[in-house]
Amino acid sequence: MIRRELGSQLITSSVSADEPMEADPLLQPGTTFSGYQVDSLLGRGATAAVYLVQHTQKGSWHALKLLKNVDSRRKLRVEQEAIFRDELRHPNIVPATEAIEVGDAPGLVMDFVEGPTMAQWLRETDPSLPDQLALFRGIVEGVRHAHANQVIHRDLKPSNILLQPGPDDTWVPRISDFGLAKALEPEMGRFGGLTTVNTGLGTAGYAAPEQVRDASAVTVRADLYSLGCILYEAVCGVGPFAGLSTFDTLTAQRAKRYAAPDVVAPGLPPDLYELIDTLMSPDPEDRPADCEEVLRRIDAIYYRLVGTSSTHAQARVLGPTGDGLGLVPALLLCLVPLGAMLLGAAVVFGL
Repeated sequence: MIRRELGSQLITSSVSADEPMEADPLLQPGTTFSGYQVDSLLGRGATAAVYLVQHTQKGSWHALKLLKNVDSRRKLRVEQEAIFRDELRHPNIVPATEAIEVGDAPGLVMDFVEGPTMAQWLRETDPSLPDQLALFRGIVEGVRHAHANQVIHRDLKPSNILLQPGPDDTWVPRISDFGLAKALEPEMGRFGGLTTVNTGLGTAGYAAPEQVRDASAVTVRADLYSLGCILYEAVCGVGPFAGLSTFDTLTAQRAKRYAAPDVVAPGLPPDLYELIDTLMSPDPEDRPADCEEVLRRIDAIYYRLVGTSSTHAQARVLGPTGDGLGLVPALLLCLVPLGAMLLGAAVVFGL
């Protein structure tokens, strides 16, 4: 079970602060705009600030990501990210609910996730391998849903995975920040035309080598490379290219040169090392074909570790709100054979 071991002191923000958390004068607590009222500043970085806001009519709580110093192309990305809100509704995704403007600054309103990022969780805890695999499985489920709806994320990394408190002191991973996402089908008219040919996007150390060369032409396998980097960091406790400069990282990625996971974290299942190695292949054709294949391989490893079914592994992450078998349906299924037995007994005694 993915235990919430961090304590309440960390369940305060899903955003790491790169700068002192000083509120923008425009968004002091109590400020109202576009149907929302500011409660507090959650975090602030070089390009954005995130606020906790409440809908003035519905009373619901949200996170507002307000960008600064952005050009017209980035503003368009913010608007179009909100268009994906219906396609990206899934227990393991944090979709933008709407795009708004506060003054001249574009902003995205999202679900509020009251938990740490995966990056924080890995720094502050020492999770067991089953917990790591269960968490990773939830992330892959979210990516699979996005791919099924023709969306490639292109910026998957632990700091973009938010952990939401789930039942029984568990964490539910939720993928955020689809600002660099790309539509697979050009006719969708969303995101695809915003990336110039031969332009690289993403985060060094997580973006696939082909995405760094030309982000406009990537396939779903670019996200699978990022998933490999996330899985490496989860089981090894450090990113595969941590400490390297951007240039050295790109060189190391192309040459597939990083510390072998079986050396950094020895004693783990050999097929787990093989999965990481395959996901992080520089050639996209050498990676798994899709998320379905990744899930099958993760389930096989998880099953051997804990001796329970893959459905149980999925339910541990998603809980009763996910795609897995929830508690109530499971109980109902258990009651079906029990009812049949009781009915049979009644017939016998009746005779």
